[in-house]
Amino acid sequence: MDNKIKLYTLDKKQELETSGVECKIVHFVRHAQGTHNVSKGYRLPENHDALLTDVGVEQCRKLSEQTVHLEGIELVVTSPLTRTIQTSIHSFPKHLEDGVKFLALEEVRETVNFLCDGRRTIGEIKADFPMIDYSVLQHDHDSVWKKYEDAFGSQEEHTGYRESDDVKHMSERAIKFFAFLRSRPESEIGVVTHSCFLWTTFADSQLGNSLVAYPDDPELQAKMETW
Repeated sequence: MDNKIKLYTLDKKQELETSGVECKIVHFVRHAQGTHNVSKGYRLPENHDALLTDVGVEQCRKLSEQTVHLEGIELVVTSPLTRTIQTSIHSFPKHLEDGVKFLALEEVRETVNFLCDGRRTIGEIKADFPMIDYSVLQHDHDSVWKKYEDAFGSQEEHTGYRESDDVKHMSERAIKFFAFLRSRPESEIGVVTHSCFLWTTFADSQLGNSLVAYPDDPELQAKMETW
């Protein structure tokens, strides 16, 4: 357990810090409703790097009524996919207005299986959302999608899972994400990501056994394994 990331509920923070444990508060948000969630057309070209629906934008507005009270957030990390960027700016508008940095991070993007999981070029996304910091992204093009397209072929040639069947790569992504969190100076961070990334990172049946521990808190474990 010593090498694992340990997750606790917020009420344990003071006790942990008093005992000398370094803690960060992380608020995980799964993106709001996207066009692909409604149509279920995960492989359709029109759902490539899917957008939020009007319902999704309204879901973000409702969430913003709660996030406005999270005055300690110093950084908002978002997947570079369009629906998560939209979710971040609509769910944390007060933080954006106040100058909190919004940073795109490839490691927290959705598992790359279908066209809806691909992303546009950073140049295209940046033109739509210039308020996001893209400085830590290494490639303008979608190098993760290309890796699996080279391995499996097009959507027509391979209709099954891609990255979701590559547990080693998912584990490497999650490890890099946790290393990123540890390296940041901020003590309270918002993270806007995707259900499959969250599930494969925190659920025991996938990567949770090797990466994450829930010391004496099965209730928290059950919550974190349901996205």
